[in-house]
Amino acid sequence: MRLFKFTIHKLLVVLLLAGQMIPLLACCPAWRSGADFKVSIADQEILILWDSDKHIEHFIRRANFKTAENDFGFLVPTPTEPMLAEAPNGVFDRLNEVIKPKTVDKTRYSPDFTPIILAPFLIAMNFKGASSYEAHIRVLQKTNVAGYDAVVLEADDVDALLDWLKDHEYDARPALKDWLEPYIKSKWVITAFKYSPETRELTKATSAVRMSFSTDRPLFPYRVPKDQLAEPGRGSLLRVYFVGDKRMAGVFEDRDKPWPGMTNYADTSTDIETLLEGVLSQNELPKEGWLTVFEDHTWPGGIDDLFFEPAISQDRIIPRSIENVKKVSIPLPLDVALCIGLFLRYRRNKKEKS
Repeated sequence: MRLFKFTIHKLLVVLLLAGQMIPLLACCPAWRSGADFKVSIADQEILILWDSDKHIEHFIRRANFKTAENDFGFLVPTPTEPMLAEAPNGVFDRLNEVIKPKTVDKTRYSPDFTPIILAPFLIAMNFKGASSYEAHIRVLQKTNVAGYDAVVLEADDVDALLDWLKDHEYDARPALKDWLEPYIKSKWVITAFKYSPETRELTKATSAVRMSFSTDRPLFPYRVPKDQLAEPGRGSLLRVYFVGDKRMAGVFEDRDKPWPGMTNYADTSTDIETLLEGVLSQNELPKEGWLTVFEDHTWPGGIDDLFFEPAISQDRIIPRSIENVKKVSIPLPLDVALCIGLFLRYRRNKKEKS
């Protein structure tokens, strides 16, 4: 393992990137073997487009991570081989505008009596060729997408996959093995992303990545390694935008453990094409459908994956409007003021006589 050397330029990169939001798809943090820094998951936003007729899920993520390094990668599990494509980051800004409570301007008149704001896997070298584990590892795809080099892997042995990760300078710690085992046992595929060399320059930036894959039921790979679980009461925000033909609900595989995510928006839209412009081609986008939005403030907090199914209630959930009240004082007419003065004088005289 070659030593990681900081130059003055890289130190400037670290300072500029610290605390910066970068779109990524991290589901299981890991870092370069021997690295003297770690990475943790922060806030993230997910967009899921579900085609219930074709059983195709389109999965897009924008996330934030906590680290002071820009030479990293990350792993994403999916039940079948995904097709990878770039997606516009701006779609999340449009979705966020839709779910914001509407501000209603109102004027309130009153009498004037007195003036009155991945989970990355750090790596240091390019993806290498196959080694002694090649009998258990199959490379399904190699591509560059949205500023990332990506390799889609199929494995039938978790130790062989860990050897592949070690050979590509991932720190294959025990928590990573525990995280991978259920996916390999279920014959899921793993997509390994890393920043391409050009993307590491300050002049370059990444876009969101769309992963499209076949699945019997829509899902979000919610599980994280046990060493990445948030402490109680100190979670980050996970927001999931789900577009489909019904209002949806999120459930864990183990239904005895309710998902803490709350539905804070659910409504039909006849302008899905405009809302999701650039995510898919125009002929692939639905013209109308339901937008269901979930928020989970315990993230990352999962040792189970999250699946989605039609909600029992198909009622709409719309945030209450926020009233922006403008107070306007109205001077009382002289005759009204005179009447009030006479009335007060009458009451005072009456008290004096009694």
